[in-house]
Amino acid sequence: MDLLMFRRSLARFKKRPLYFLHINKTAGTTVTAAFGECMRRKGVEQYLLRERICGPQEFEGLRSLPADRIDSYSLYRGHFGLLLPQIIQRPCRIVTILRDPVRRIVSHYHHIKRSPDRKHHQRIVGGKMSLLDCLEDEVLRPIFWNMQVRHLGWSPLISREKLLQFDYEPWDDPQSLPCAEDEQAMVKRAKETIDQAEVVGVTEQLPKFFGKVAKTIEIPFQPPSNRRMVGEYSAELSPSEISQIQECCNLDQELYDYVRSRVERTGG
Repeated sequence: MDLLMFRRSLARFKKRPLYFLHINKTAGTTVTAAFGECMRRKGVEQYLLRERICGPQEFEGLRSLPADRIDSYSLYRGHFGLLLPQIIQRPCRIVTILRDPVRRIVSHYHHIKRSPDRKHHQRIVGGKMSLLDCLEDEVLRPIFWNMQVRHLGWSPLISREKLLQFDYEPWDDPQSLPCAEDEQAMVKRAKETIDQAEVVGVTEQLPKFFGKVAKTIEIPFQPPSNRRMVGEYSAELSPSEISQIQECCNLDQELYDYVRSRVERTGG
């Protein structure tokens, strides 16, 4: 890619930063690594210093930054949902990726099982809980419930100052992404977020997503050199198990189908 063209793209990021809105368990770690690599590729570093890429990828880390630093970056990557544009008070060029809802929930469950640092790890492992057990548990079910719609369709209507004190933990705390909101209003807002996004993709078509980002954002975007793998656990599920999981992600399925239609129509 011509470096002059890339330079012009970076100039646009100053006024309207690029934001990879990372939804849990959608191959976002692979995409995050790719953004980091393309911004630091040889011949590019002189145009975008390392400090222009926001380091924190969790909300707790973001709000711990000095106030004058939070709004100083050209690229943000993380689990910030729709809170980030409110905090930096600038419109963002949003890029995001969704995953087949059943596969995402299954992957999320296995992530908690293998991660002792996750809040509910011991509850699941100690109780020898299956995924279906979790979806029937009053504490755990809200964690899995339509997470993609909640990431893209919900944000608290509070001041910037209060947002920086907000307890936002989409991985472990369902109160960070409330389930008691008006469902159709949340789906509508999620679709509006998709409509406004620069590029959207689906995990099942990653090559198409990478190509669309490179073309639309005009950056040398390609899969990271150290490829991450997306776990595939759902192949072992029975039709009845899949049906039970689908009850917990019906809104996500509607949104996913909406995104798939856009990807098929425009590439992303």
